[in-house]
Order: sequence, then structure tokens, then C-alpha cells
Amino acid sequence: MIRKFKVKVEDEVFLIEVEELDKDKVIQKETVKPVSEVIAPPPIPQVISAPPKTPKIAAAPGVITAPLPGKINTIAVKSGDALKRGNLLLLIEAMKMENELFAPYDCTVKKVFVSVGQMVEMGEQLLEIG
Repeated sequence: MIRKFKVKVEDEVFLIEVEELDKDKVIQKETVKPVSEVIAPPPIPQVISAPPKTPKIAAAPGVITAPLPGKINTIAVKSGDALKRGNLLLLIEAMKMENELFAPYDCTVKKVFVSVGQMVEMGEQLLEIG
């Protein structure tokens, strides 16, 4: 019966096959190969941690851009609306999740560049505020 063992010597790992023999059998020489030659290492899984659940607030004054690609589900403002910091601007759906964008400061909506149902790319202009 052949049994396999993984042996680490210093920083190198070897895969060793050992055959269990009867007393009557002659010991046969087995070759030893580094594990990297025998099997490929499994891929390292990427751990993606979810960001904390906080409202998305645009940081730059002037133009609000899409933080991710998606579909515009709701536009809560129109040109000329006066807003307070934290008021809902619009909802973008991405991967079946709605992402809310809020006013970063007290402002007035100058122009709306998108419409409901429109697909947007990351960085695309959504609203102009001032």
C-alpha cells in the first residue's frame, strides 16, 4: 500500500510517497519531488469585506458623478430644488441592490443629466449642484 505525506524541510515542501512492505519484499527507492512540481498550489481566495452601511455622500462640489455602474431607479430632485445636506438625490441599482446618493451640503440643483431607467457608467455625470 502506498501512502503519501507532505514534508516541510526549512522553507521547502516535499510530497513523499512511501510504500509499506512485507518483511519478504525488497525496499525500493522512491523519488522525492518538491510539491510545487507535483501539484499546483490552490488559488488564494480574495476576501472582500463589505463597506460599512453609510449613506453615499458626494464629496466634490459642483457635479455629482456615478460612484458605480448601474441603472437609475429613482431621481428624487429636479432642477431648481433647494436641498439640505443629506437629502436624497437619486437611487442607482447595481447588482440588484439600490445605492442611495445624498446631497453633500446645502445646495440647489442646477441641472439633471440623467433620467429614470438610464444605464450609467462609473464617473458619469448625474447632477450639477451649487
